[in-house]
Amino acid sequence: MAKPQFDPVFLHARREALYILGLFVFCFAWAMGVYLLDGYYPSGDIPAEVALVFGMPRWVFWVILVPWLFCIGSTVWFVFFFMKDDDLGEADGDKVNG
Repeated sequence: MAKPQFDPVFLHARREALYILGLFVFCFAWAMGVYLLDGYYPSGDIPAEVALVFGMPRWVFWVILVPWLFCIGSTVWFVFFFMKDDDLGEADGDKVNG
């Protein structure tokens, strides 16, 4: 049986979707891992002194700020260098009758 030939637009869209899904999974795993290690106190024994980074709790810096900055940077790279601009052809509504 012959291997199916996929449209290049589909291949580009699938590659881009996998990149976005991978970015989400990585950032989610990073945030949950750091939060569970540094910001979650299951026994309820919150320490008297919370470690600070730039005036905010350490877990907030590593769980919220760092992934956001990473996602912003990777999104800029994705849009300008990774994403392909494909020709989708001419739509029927674009034709002028007359």
